[in-house]
Amino acid sequence: MKVAGIIAEYNPFHFGHKYHLQKTREITGADAIICVMSGNFVQRGEPAIVDKWSRTKMALLEGADLVIELPTVFAVSSAPYFSFAAVNILNSTGIVDYLCFASEDGEITPLYDLAILLEKEPVQLSNLIKENLKAGKSYPKARSDALIAYYQQIKDNQKDYIGFLTKPNNLLGINYIRALIKLNSSIKPLTIPRIGSGYYETELKGNIASATGIRKNIQTNGPQSYLEKSIPSSCLTILLEQFRTGKGPVWLNNFSQLILGLLRRSTEEELALLPDVSEGFERRLKETADKCINLEELISELKTKRYTWTRIQRTLIHLLLSIDKKYYQLDYLPYLRVLGFNSTGRLLLKKIKNKAETPIIMSVAEQIKIWQKQKHQPIYKNSLAILQKDILATDLYQLACPEEKHRKAGADFYHKVIIV
Repeated sequence: MKVAGIIAEYNPFHFGHKYHLQKTREITGADAIICVMSGNFVQRGEPAIVDKWSRTKMALLEGADLVIELPTVFAVSSAPYFSFAAVNILNSTGIVDYLCFASEDGEITPLYDLAILLEKEPVQLSNLIKENLKAGKSYPKARSDALIAYYQQIKDNQKDYIGFLTKPNNLLGINYIRALIKLNSSIKPLTIPRIGSGYYETELKGNIASATGIRKNIQTNGPQSYLEKSIPSSCLTILLEQFRTGKGPVWLNNFSQLILGLLRRSTEEELALLPDVSEGFERRLKETADKCINLEELISELKTKRYTWTRIQRTLIHLLLSIDKKYYQLDYLPYLRVLGFNSTGRLLLKKIKNKAETPIIMSVAEQIKIWQKQKHQPIYKNSLAILQKDILATDLYQLACPEEKHRKAGADFYHKVIIV
């Protein structure tokens, strides 16, 4: 059985992901697809528009066979950590043959060459990155600009990759390949061209709109009929049901009072422990929080060349979930948390259980009991701490549901694995 893996960074509810799943089967000849998906908070530092179980069902109905959750700690991290953890999940199953991801150019060779270059990071490139950081650029921007300058300096006409370095899906793909290299994985990376709207485009055009555009339009206009053009009917039905019952949509601004309260209560020393906080940014966080009335205003005031909108959002989610820098010092995968599967996925799980050394979680309650008995050992203590962040993420996410009756804690304990 050939198995392909995909990584759903945000919400698998639009035609772009359906196209991704279809093209993955086409170019790999895969008999099954494993989807690694962010939970209730995503890499942009935002809550998902609807909960992880609803999105799991959408993914399964549109072509995935098994959905595994990317632990929240890594789902809300910067691209290198996010990519490494997601790829590590696929690699740890022991059964994945291909990793298939979308990119703006749909060419794997340039992305592979760039990944190797970044892994080796010659001195000339390293110095260019440092210069850009000193100029106040964010690390992703500093690295991207350094790569462009590097290729311009070496004047390698056979490797005109500059155009690949300004596109977000290309850059994420490079991080996926770097993760495969670090893991010495046998998984073969393949890419398909991203079609339809651009990554950042907010206008809904044609059948394949960007996830950003879909979220923006729902937030501005509500779930209007025009979404039928952008969202598969099975997914739209689930989405509208979540809205009708008051379980969604959930937006970052729903957490304004909670996060502003945490900022005002925290000391500068505590804020300095958050990932991506450095160079006195903790002081700006503290001072700005005292003057702002919601998160949109706060982020607008804080945004700079180095501290981008997305980076600030992730910092706020780190604060919300009490995720500090120590969580990114771990060098192992804590668990494989199964969110859902179909009949093919059930067969995949049997194969994974025979090959994977990483614990497979079907029941959160049962796994916690096991680890609590073993928590004197650091590896199990740390795994338990990461799983508890998933539970906390869900409990706080529930507080932002429009209907009060859905705001009780404990969903990770009573919500069953999705089976279709």
